[in-house]
Amino acid sequence: MAFDVLWVERPSVAVTREGDITRLPLSERRKLLEAIIPPPGRVPNKLHVLPTALVPRSLPEAERADAVERRLDEAIQAGSEGLVVKSVAAPYVCGGKKERLWLKIKPEYMDGSYDTMDLVVVGGFLGEGRRDRVRAGGLSSFTLAVADRQPSEGPAGPHAPVAARWKTIGKVGTGYSFEQLGKLRELLTPHMRPISSADDIPAKAPYMSDWRPPRKDLPDFVMDHPRNSVVLEVCAAELQRAQAGTRLSFSAGVALRFPRVEKFRLDKGVQDSATMSDVGRIMAASGGKLTRPGGDSIMVSRVVARARKRAADGGASRASKRLAASRAPRLDGERSRASAPRQGMPSTPFVMSPVRRRPA
Repeated sequence: MAFDVLWVERPSVAVTREGDITRLPLSERRKLLEAIIPPPGRVPNKLHVLPTALVPRSLPEAERADAVERRLDEAIQAGSEGLVVKSVAAPYVCGGKKERLWLKIKPEYMDGSYDTMDLVVVGGFLGEGRRDRVRAGGLSSFTLAVADRQPSEGPAGPHAPVAARWKTIGKVGTGYSFEQLGKLRELLTPHMRPISSADDIPAKAPYMSDWRPPRKDLPDFVMDHPRNSVVLEVCAAELQRAQAGTRLSFSAGVALRFPRVEKFRLDKGVQDSATMSDVGRIMAASGGKLTRPGGDSIMVSRVVARARKRAADGGASRASKRLAASRAPRLDGERSRASAPRQGMPSTPFVMSPVRRRPA
């Protein structure tokens, strides 16, 4: 898929420009790109132009925000990672995101648009520390697991026994402050056991003895037992199935995509965390997607806030009232701070392109 053109080597009848065209606006570069590359179907199995959707400047701000939300939902449902929003009047600038000429919107940038899972820490990775001295030399990111409860153990719950078997489902290293990381280290380090290879897991962590991760997913430490661990509320875009014929990174058979810690659930016991039955229900119901349509992205959250204020004051337009009524309130203060709005809608017409998913 091609989404832009920066240089024209040999002009043709349809393409009269030559050489460096980075100073042309995106609208002109897009026309040249479509003239250079044939439409899909004319030349099968060849390079195609990534489809875009134009949002005119003439639309009210709230309707422009609504258009972005709808397009983002469509992109996620189609299996893309998100959207890139670009001003059609902008030249090509390397690092244009810093110049605010384009935005990338993904589910992990969303506020109130995803479901969460309560997962248990079963492993830890040491921080590299090249640019972050706080993480250096100590636990920095964590392997997460769900309980593989057997019928004799009963369902999960605050008074249920701790499951004997656990399945790893991903690793997480974002969403918490240095202070929170220090608390995690304080709670977990006494119960962490060092390992040097996957063969050490059955002896050091028999509750997940069937896990044989590749080197890149092998933690430096494993928990002696989940009963000594903590529950983390984690959000993610989806649960992604492992590719057929590849070595499983995680024993649950699926992996969290774009995980981030939302809360420390120190009020919750590990026996009340997510289970393989929960994973099965998610896969059956949505194919693994944890993203809920219609959330407030950080790009439009400021627009939504203004629409709510106008609606509350009684001076809102019909579009603003609809926008204000269609968005769920923020779930908690922590989440609002973590996803603070960074900017409003572009003031020029802009186009939206889906961000294609990389192979797992």
